[in-house]
Amino acid sequence: MPYTVWSRGRLLGHSDLEFRQCFPLARTGWFHPVEGAEPVLEVFNEPRRVILHARDNHKELVRADLAATSDRAEALELELRGDDGQVVRTEDVSIRDMDLTMEFAKMSDAREMFESSPEAELLGLAEGEDIGSDLFDFADVDDDEPYEVDEEIEWPKYQLTVCFIGHDRAMRALCAARHVGDGEV
Repeated sequence: MPYTVWSRGRLLGHSDLEFRQCFPLARTGWFHPVEGAEPVLEVFNEPRRVILHARDNHKELVRADLAATSDRAEALELELRGDDGQVVRTEDVSIRDMDLTMEFAKMSDAREMFESSPEAELLGLAEGEDIGSDLFDFADVDDDEPYEVDEEIEWPKYQLTVCFIGHDRAMRALCAARHVGDGEV
């Protein structure tokens, strides 16, 4: 089913949300913007750029820049629509610039930087707190088969992630179950 993403009545692009699902009530897939959508997508990804370059700036300036860019991104009011054109109710719609994602991945200390960043603080993560990577469902993944990235493939620039209504509640339940199983409650 093809989905489209809109911002204040303007079509930004589409996705099949075709990736394998790891989290409940969330879908991800490559996002294909329409012509002219790039400036809006840049605004939406500006908070990530601020975080990427946070190490070069004073913490209070980073906090102010992050707040301002986050406000601008939030004002875009991204909306998901189904192939029938009807709005699909969501908790969150996120379009990530994969060039920025790769910049984060290239950093050897990206996790440490994230954990001490304003974004981690805004998310309510304590320094060094596990962000729940063990919640991924890799039941169908064959660990014996090596994963190779084909450098010749030109991947799309953007990825769309959508959290449908009930996602936050389902994630809290998964986290609580994980902590109960670990004897941490």
